[in-house]
Amino acid sequence: MNYQINKLDGQSLISWLGLQHLLLQIIGLLAEQKATKTLFPKIGIVLEEADESLFWLELIEELNLVKSIQEMQRLKTEANELVSIFVVTQKTIKARLNRKP
Repeated sequence: MNYQINKLDGQSLISWLGLQHLLLQIIGLLAEQKATKTLFPKIGIVLEEADESLFWLELIEELNLVKSIQEMQRLKTEANELVSIFVVTQKTIKARLNRKP
């Protein structure tokens, strides 16, 4: 597309720039919504994997297969933090998907 602007007066220029800005915002919102829709199931998978990792860490600890209790505690704390982060991320994405445009 080739647009030509021939000596726009101040008001026309402001209107034209405003329209361009509005169109860019709409394109950005549509792109964000599409990205959000594709991200939601992926975050669900990540959350499941993080939760499963925590399960295995707890099982290893219960079976006394750990050499360092401090290291196991650090790993479990980190796994819990990751699960929490992904739960919040999933809730945020779900809220974005449910809000009305």
